[in-house]
Amino acid sequence: MVTNDGPLAGRTVVTTREMPGGLDRQLSNLGAHVVQVPMIAVVDLDVDPVEGALDWIVVTSRHGASRIGDITGAAIGHPSLAAVGTASARVLAVAMDRDVDLVPDPQTGEALAAALTERVAVGSRVLVALGDLAARTVVDALTAAGAEVEERVVYSTRRRQPGAEQLTAASGADAVLLASGSAATAWAEAGPIDAGAVIAIGPTTAEAARSAGLEVSVVAEEHSIDGLITAVVDLLG
Repeated sequence: MVTNDGPLAGRTVVTTREMPGGLDRQLSNLGAHVVQVPMIAVVDLDVDPVEGALDWIVVTSRHGASRIGDITGAAIGHPSLAAVGTASARVLAVAMDRDVDLVPDPQTGEALAAALTERVAVGSRVLVALGDLAARTVVDALTAAGAEVEERVVYSTRRRQPGAEQLTAASGADAVLLASGSAATAWAEAGPIDAGAVIAIGPTTAEAARSAGLEVSVVAEEHSIDGLITAVVDLLG
């Protein structure tokens, strides 16, 4: 429910994730009028499960984390868990019913790769679950470090074209929030939209946005949904 006295009261904010969620609820609770314009769709892919003991399970997104139960059997042992950020770590923790061992700071693929290469022993068996558009930074780093990588592409990210009604609702907004490089590219491809400041969840998303021709106003210091919330409040609140 939108409040009239929060720091974002009177502001219109566009979100671009595939479906409404915690980001939209928090923005509304802070007083913002939220316009949800999904720029991506995530489609699960059928993949072969991983059999046998694992030393590590690594996820580079919350979507990959949500598929871990589908692609691992009962004989995986008690592998260490690593996630690229806090959102993916929360999903992975639920899937595995225990805490995640490694979340890098900053929350980027490069930082995750660097942290893993310091902790993963040569010959370790590592499952990496990722999407079809994900960078191979983590996989390549682990392979170079001598790990036995079980790579599984568990979902496909597809860009969406918003309808005229959605674009009209977004026009004149105070800010648009981009939580992935795919969403940034799709937003740019939708054409010039007067939706105020462009706020990116992290440097990878910001780089994709700039490469697509967008002018990025703010990059969240913490590369997470909470970081996006802080960034938009600092800018507009």
